[in-house]
Amino acid sequence: MHCRKLELNIDGKYWIPTNDAIENARGKTLKYTPVLLSNGDILKQLLARSRYLLFKSSNKWTENQAKRAEILFKRYPDLKKAYGLCQKPILDIQQHKRQDLRADTLSEMG
Repeated sequence: MHCRKLELNIDGKYWIPTNDAIENARGKTLKYTPVLLSNGDILKQLLARSRYLLFKSSNKWTENQAKRAEILFKRYPDLKKAYGLCQKPILDIQQHKRQDLRADTLSEMG
């Protein structure tokens, strides 16, 4: 099976504001408070924790992983597209195997 190399262009603007905010807070007497996402993660936690769900089929995600994926794919639509492109051949193979199994079962019965 042939796999294509996908190059994702995740815009640096998602990383830079967080790092700039930390640096600005260090230079002053301000305390850095990261932005919390709807599931309680900060952006860096979301990215770190999402990496495992990207290796799984979406039907095997836990409830938390599904919520995390929804947030991740809203922020990074290119990542959602890449995930779908990677999962499609796997789903096609699984469907083909099921069809072969059904055909074998029917031929044994007949």
